[in-house]
Order: sequence, then structure tokens, then C-alpha cells
Amino acid sequence: MRRRRLVVDDDPDILRVLKANLELYGFAPLMAGTWTMAQELLNTVLPDLIILDLTLPDGDGMEICRQLKDLYPKIPIIMLTAKDRVSDKVMGLESGADDYIVKPFNLNTVRSVISRALYVLHLRRANAELQALERPELRGEIRLKHLLYARRVNWKTMIFDFLKRRPEEVASTASQ
Repeated sequence: MRRRRLVVDDDPDILRVLKANLELYGFAPLMAGTWTMAQELLNTVLPDLIILDLTLPDGDGMEICRQLKDLYPKIPIIMLTAKDRVSDKVMGLESGADDYIVKPFNLNTVRSVISRALYVLHLRRANAELQALERPELRGEIRLKHLLYARRVNWKTMIFDFLKRRPEEVASTASQ
């Protein structure tokens, strides 16, 4: 399954360029020219990243970002806007954006920002899994399917380290 990216921007040229480039890098872009269109898409499919313009015809990007973070706190949001003042950037990040790109933009920058945001998301998921292993009610029960989901994590090392910290919970088969 290809990773889904939702792009919300009222400029058809921006949508066209981002769609072509996201497809080129193997992503499955979902394109919306308005906040209403984006909401309709969000009701049918959940993306793993959102690129959001601040100035949409039917909504304020800052408020939309806050709403999205309330509904989907784990989905990274990248703001893409012509507003280049420092105060705009600060407000965008404070409203919940994970990053902020100013138009006109370089496509390599967009790709790098997407990669970084998804890597941070991956690290957060892996961290949550590690924290789950530390919970007393899960002692002795390792959920490999969750560890395997974190592809960049060496799950064998994680399991060994987990068991090494709890030698009293490791049952030996050598004496049997």
C-alpha cells in the first residue's frame, strides 16, 4: 500500500505540481482545493501526512490546523503558504504544524520536510511501543506485531535488551 498524503491548497498549479512530484516518489496524494473537499476526503480515508495552505477560500489555515491536531494528533501537518513573516511562522507552528514551508518553494525542500516529518512520526510510534513494553501489565508479553511494524527498529535487539533488563522473568530451557 502506498502512503497517502493529503494536500490542501486552493492554487490548482500548486496541487498539480505537488501531485506529480508526490506520485514520482511513490506516494498516493489526495488533493483538495478547499477545506470542505479536505473534510470529505478525511471522512473516507486517513492520510499519514497533511500539507496545508494557510489561506483557503473556506477556512483559516491556523484554525484548521488546530482542528486537525485535535482530531488527529499523530498526523504530521506541514504548512505551505506565501506568508513569510516570522510571526506567521511562529503562529503556524504554535497552532500545531510540524513544519512550515514558504511559497515559492523548492521541491527538494518539500520532499525533505515530508521525509523528516514521517521519520519523527516513526520514532514516536517506536517510542510508544517501547514504553508499552515497560508497563507492568505487559511484563512477559511481547507484542511482536507492533515491534515489527516499526520497520527501522531492530526488534531482535529491542527484545534482547528488554529481557536482559529482566533476568528474573526469563525462563531457561537448559535445565529441562
